[in-house]
Amino acid sequence: MPNPMFRHARDPSKFAIRVSLRPDDVAAIVWWSKNYGVYLRARFLDIFSRYDIQYFHFTINSRRDDLAWLEPDVPAEATVIAQVEKLAQLRNPDMIAWRYDPICFWLDRGQRRSSWDPGFFERTSRTLASLGVRSCYTSLADPYQKFVLRLRAYFPHVELRGPEAEELHELGREMAHIAQAY
Repeated sequence: MPNPMFRHARDPSKFAIRVSLRPDDVAAIVWWSKNYGVYLRARFLDIFSRYDIQYFHFTINSRRDDLAWLEPDVPAEATVIAQVEKLAQLRNPDMIAWRYDPICFWLDRGQRRSSWDPGFFERTSRTLASLGVRSCYTSLADPYQKFVLRLRAYFPHVELRGPEAEELHELGREMAHIAQAY
């Protein structure tokens, strides 16, 4: 397969990468997704069942109506939880990590906003813990150029901002308090 980092090289074939996908040659597969619906289809499960070690990073963020613009094309919360439940039944739930990220901070017509949702975080922590999921990772949105340009084009009234130190400290305290309960 061509290496995407060198696709514009004079001779991209010099940078081609060949990777064996024979189960005996694969140490592990690490997945990152917001939707494992395709993975859970019967024909894919049959294929992927050949690989012993698979680790799932499952991004699950709040689906509140006021946050829909951040991630418009992700499944509903109930669908996502059902997918985690199915993965936990198929695989060791220790091999599933919840990604609650990125947490975004912005100004909307001068109002300070963020995607941090403590009620959602508590409810999801409780539910995922009951399924055996013990890890949660988070990050803050990185305002890289492509993200900023798209935001300006589609949401001109929204301006990304960095969190204030006290705001971030309080969020971290609250998140840790909730997570420790589960």
